[in-house]
Amino acid sequence: MIRVNNFKRIRNASISLVGRNVVHITGGNGAGKSSFLDGIVATLSGYDDKAMKNITEPVNREASDASVQIQTDDGLLISRQWYSGGKHTGSGVRISQHGNRVGDPSAFLEGILGRVAFNPVAFLRMNPDQQVIELRKLLNIDDSLNGLDSEDKVLEANAKPIRSQLAGKRAELQQTPFIPNLPAEPHDLAKLETELAETSEFNRVINEQQAVRDSYVLETARLTSQAETLRQEIAEKQKLLKAMERNLEQRKDTRDSWPVLAERRDAQEALQALQMARAANNSIRDNEKALRLTNEVETLSQQQQDITMRRAEIEREVKDLIAEAKFPVDGLAFDGANQVLYNGLPFFQASTAEQVKVSMMIGMAGNPSLRFMILREGNDLDRKSLKVIDELAAHYDFQVMIERVDSDGFEGVFFEEGEIKKVDGKTYKSPPPLRKSEVHPTRTQRGLIFKDR
Repeated sequence: MIRVNNFKRIRNASISLVGRNVVHITGGNGAGKSSFLDGIVATLSGYDDKAMKNITEPVNREASDASVQIQTDDGLLISRQWYSGGKHTGSGVRISQHGNRVGDPSAFLEGILGRVAFNPVAFLRMNPDQQVIELRKLLNIDDSLNGLDSEDKVLEANAKPIRSQLAGKRAELQQTPFIPNLPAEPHDLAKLETELAETSEFNRVINEQQAVRDSYVLETARLTSQAETLRQEIAEKQKLLKAMERNLEQRKDTRDSWPVLAERRDAQEALQALQMARAANNSIRDNEKALRLTNEVETLSQQQQDITMRRAEIEREVKDLIAEAKFPVDGLAFDGANQVLYNGLPFFQASTAEQVKVSMMIGMAGNPSLRFMILREGNDLDRKSLKVIDELAAHYDFQVMIERVDSDGFEGVFFEEGEIKKVDGKTYKSPPPLRKSEVHPTRTQRGLIFKDR
């Protein structure tokens, strides 16, 4: 028995659905069919359900409180009441089983409800990534796969700069020459440059001395020529000639007293030694750079290899987790592209009937305790899909409510103006609504009410 009073558009709707596996909830737009189903969902799941978060006014505006009571044929009674205004504002829930009150209603409901129990067709509306996430949670491998995925992303993030550095180092190493059999230490260029400078300075002094001597010799030759000219002149210049001859003798003596000049040094040899040392030092530095780059390439290559091996291990672990998972439907699987497969093909390529079947089976697998489902968008289902739902509901003994827009009322529970008007085409009148004391405890018993978490 399901009783809904003053919830959203519903004023009073009570009906027993014992013996029905599939129930069509029909009516025109705004007739109350969605409110009736929302009341069931809100009672069983509270505002933890995503669809319920948008309900800001659960209580009908013509009433001060609303209530929903669900009683199953196996002795389970679930009651929830909403009240607005006054001193007490909020909602409360009470659950009893075989007449015994349940101490923690929220925990009890969590234990009997499945992840997609209320609308398995919602699985069809999910994109491939959401379907994979939903199925991974159902198989209880989501946390493990998320952990491996997170580790793989960290490894990939670490590998990117390593790959970039490794490529740069390898390119730099290829452009760096390496010459064997060079000395380990560079030449002392400063010493060689000093020796070259000393040699150049020594030669400069010698050149200056030689220039002085050459000038002296030239001057002597000029004077000799003048003396010869004077000797040929008239006798009155003999006195001057003698003086000049004496001067010449003195010059000769001075010239003869000069020491022998030292041999010039070879500056070209020192220059060649310096140039060779510079070239050798450049080669030594290139060798040092090549050795350093070789070590860096080896280190980065090892890091890249370690990351590659770990990512391969993660891929194997993911495959093992998926292989060990017990899928609720034969032929259901994952692929490496993060999408759900059915019989080896992407799930979205399956026929509508196959998709409905798989979604129903997933919902049933996730909801073994409370064998109940709600399918919204019933008008989107064709006859073949509805037949599949009928067969599965009967085979697994589930009760499935299908919401459809219908203004005739020839099939299922027909709503109009917030009340049930027909059942399978026959006029129907709901029993009187429950009194407050029948839905929730009295004020003196309010300790039995458990607030939503």
